[in-house]
Formats: sequence, structure tokens, C-alpha cells
Amino acid sequence: MRLAFYLLPLLPQIDAFTMASSIGGEYEVSRNIMMKLESRMTCLYETLQQHMILHLTLGSAPGSTTLLSMRLTSPSGAFSEWMSGQYDVDMVHNVTENG
Repeated sequence: MRLAFYLLPLLPQIDAFTMASSIGGEYEVSRNIMMKLESRMTCLYETLQQHMILHLTLGSAPGSTTLLSMRLTSPSGAFSEWMSGQYDVDMVHNVTENG
């Protein structure tokens, strides 16, 4: 089993934690990004490979009642449906394109 951890102070208000592991030929990357967001649309870009399974969770700060929404955009420009929630939003997606 291989395991790697990365702690990245990306910007003063953004921190990222990445964990990568390989078990029995299965490879998994887990990335947690914590940042302060304003009440406007914020985009994040992550390069993915076809056949990956993407698990996304968007959560608000403790005590917040902010309505959260997220969707995915593929390299070809196709959009997923919006997922919304009061405290947390979860999405699972099978990656069908590289990029």
C-alpha cells in the first residue's frame, strides 16, 4: 500500500489536504479544500481521467444556514444538474472524459 499526504497553504484563506493511496491495483486520491467563499459563484478546476469515480461534498461553516449549490462542467462544456442543500451538498459522478 502506498500513501502520500500533502498540506498546501495555497492562499491566505485557502488550505488543501491531499491523500493518495494505492491498494491492490486500486488508486485513490482524496482532496479536502477549505476556503472562505463569498456569496457569488466560485469555480474550481481539477484535472480528472476517464473512468474515475468522483465524490464531492460541499459544506458550510458550523452554524451557517447558507443555501449551497454546485454542478460539474466537463471538458467538452456539458453541465451536470445543479445539486443544492442547506448545510451540505453531496454528489457522486462517473467521469466520462479526460481533462
